[in-house]
Amino acid sequence: MFLRILFFITVSMNSLFGCALCQINIPNIHINTTITAEDNKTDFTVRWKFQKKFISSLTMYDDNNNGKFDKNEQQDIIDALESYFKKVNYLTSIIYTKRDIKSNDKMIEQIKNVSSEYKFKKDGTVIYKFHFSTKFIIKNGYKLYIKFDDKDYNFNLILKD
Repeated sequence: MFLRILFFITVSMNSLFGCALCQINIPNIHINTTITAEDNKTDFTVRWKFQKKFISSLTMYDDNNNGKFDKNEQQDIIDALESYFKKVNYLTSIIYTKRDIKSNDKMIEQIKNVSSEYKFKKDGTVIYKFHFSTKFIIKNGYKLYIKFDDKDYNFNLILKD
C-alpha cells in the first residue's frame, strides 16, 4: 500500500512540475482596451503587444533566413494569426446584460466586421490593433463584461487596463 501511495505522489509531482514548465513557454500578450459609447453603437479598440520572444520564435516564416521578417514574411505571419483569431472570436467574449442578476436578458456579442492593423517594431515586438463595433448602446442599469481568454493555451493574455 505504501508503495502505491509513493508511486502516486511521484507521478503527481512530475505532472505538476511538467505543467509549470509548459506555462513558462506560453508567450505573453499585453492587452489594452478602449471602449467608446456612441449614440447608436459601442466601439471597441483593442491593442495587443506580442512579446519579442514569441515573434523571434516564428523562424519558419523567415524564408530567406536573413534573421528578420521581410514584408512578404510579415504578411504570412499576419495571415496565420488572423486565421486563428477569427476562428476563436478574437479570443474575446463580450456579454451585455441588465444589472439585475436574476435577469436572463443577456446579449453575447460575436465580433464581426473587424478592421485590424499589425505593426512590426524594430525592438522585435509586434503591435496588433483591432477595432469593431457592437449594436448595443451602453446605458444605465446594464453591465458590460469583456473577457480575453485563449482556451487552447497558445497565449497568456495580460490585461494592462
